[in-house]
Amino acid sequence: MTDINTLQLVDIESEKCLLSQALNNNDAFHNVSGMVSADDFYNSMHREIWQAIDFLIGQGMTADISTVYKHLKKYGKELSTLTSVSSANAEYYARIIKKLSQKRQYAALAENILQSIKAGEDPLETGNTIDRTKQEIEKTDSADYLPISKVLQISMQEISADVQAGGADNIYTGFSLLDDITGGFKPSEYIVVGGRAGLGKTVIGSNLAEGIARNKKKVGILSLEMDQAALMKRIICGHSSIKPHQIRTGNIKEFQFQRLSEEVNGLYTLPIFFADKPAMTLQEVKRIVRKLVRSEGVQVIIIDYLGYIRLHGNQPRWEKYSEISADLKALCRELNICIIALSQLGRQAEGKEPSLADLRESGSIEQDADIVMLLNRDRDSEATTLDIKKHRSGGTGKVSMKFIPERMIFVEDYEEARPWEK
Repeated sequence: MTDINTLQLVDIESEKCLLSQALNNNDAFHNVSGMVSADDFYNSMHREIWQAIDFLIGQGMTADISTVYKHLKKYGKELSTLTSVSSANAEYYARIIKKLSQKRQYAALAENILQSIKAGEDPLETGNTIDRTKQEIEKTDSADYLPISKVLQISMQEISADVQAGGADNIYTGFSLLDDITGGFKPSEYIVVGGRAGLGKTVIGSNLAEGIARNKKKVGILSLEMDQAALMKRIICGHSSIKPHQIRTGNIKEFQFQRLSEEVNGLYTLPIFFADKPAMTLQEVKRIVRKLVRSEGVQVIIIDYLGYIRLHGNQPRWEKYSEISADLKALCRELNICIIALSQLGRQAEGKEPSLADLRESGSIEQDADIVMLLNRDRDSEATTLDIKKHRSGGTGKVSMKFIPERMIFVEDYEEARPWEK
């Protein structure tokens, strides 16, 4: 590995300055103790000094050069020479130290990846290791808490920005009753849509994707159940006078195809991106989501569906769902995006109004989700209810809808078309 000093990943003087400030005024230590830890110091003696300061203050004592010297001497260690106190504040040096610490960790991670490749390790296992390490490295270096004055200031700035923009930049679906109840979905929200097998989860997912895209938000669809062409054909059905089975079988006359080409013209410019790799692992899902967000600016992800996401290992089903759900929730927060995950209801939901308990391994999903909506429809009926069972930040309620099988779409029940089709 390249000599770490040649990579300029160390700043010993900044470490000395921070230690000197903390010893000169213990308030400086309190101000930055949530930003850096002893492990962030490159110099081993500096790590020992920071740990000593932390220990003494934790014991209710003053940590200064004298008390730290005595504490270290008890363990046969000497206090190194520190620099005079700088005029810059402690936070300045803490940020430098933390950033360099993260860079060193990334350098070590890169070396470990190379060694894993040389050793012929399973790429997926290497990927899992990378993901876990990145999460540890990228943990926030901000303070552990903020006073109400700071939080209030941040909140008022956000409200002011929304007012200046003419309203909050929420995510609207195009279903007016649904948007009225939820106020629109929000960035960082984790939303679960549950439904029994064969009753329209994929259809409602694609309808939501199109409605959101028509409201100027970029959408990524991760289809683990069907390929992107099959899913696209369902979306095409929603814009066509040709029956779904004709589109599936290709039993279309030339004049019908020409009309179909005109009917779907408006779909070409929609900001929707498809990923249809079957049986994705959780690691692959997260990788693709990050790529969609960073490369395409996607703001909403729709996953069809949770049950097809794979995990390595033989953990029980409840543990699998718990890990997937928690990681997707964390991904929403990390990337500041909205994730809409489709989930299958258990067989016990057949023939009755579904409840939160009918979600497969419902405990963890219900706990993590900000919004849970359950799709309810009799198999021989078009009448449908989208029941908002949980809404962490707002109201709940039922949205009456109608399924139109010849177009593979849902509409709100007092309408014959979706809002953008009028």
